[in-house]
Amino acid sequence: MLPVVVERDLRAQAAVVRGVKRAIPEAFVSVVASEAEALRQVRARPPRFMVLELEAPGMNGVELAMYVQGLRLPRAPSFVITCERASADDAHLFEQLGLHSVMKGAGLEDHVAGVLGQILGTDGA
Repeated sequence: MLPVVVERDLRAQAAVVRGVKRAIPEAFVSVVASEAEALRQVRARPPRFMVLELEAPGMNGVELAMYVQGLRLPRAPSFVITCERASADDAHLFEQLGLHSVMKGAGLEDHVAGVLGQILGTDGA
């Protein structure tokens, strides 16, 4: 399984990767620095899921998720959006778009592992 992670903040990136590895110990995690690099990866080998930074410059996490959904891949990935802060309206929008979201900061690793456990039907531990 090749999850793709787009996260610029190195501390958050490390926590996300640890969370992914907790949920899927055998996963090879592809960490990329930009949406262009993520799209190259997606086209070459569609991932099972993507963890995307909401506040990314250029194409943000939601825009990138919508773009990837528009590619009509044989198996659409699930999306987890990392964010510094989100209002109730943001959370509602993410839910309507079929996106999972986690807040950055303390507990990010646990939240990522838990969300991925839900997506994959495991406990994420």
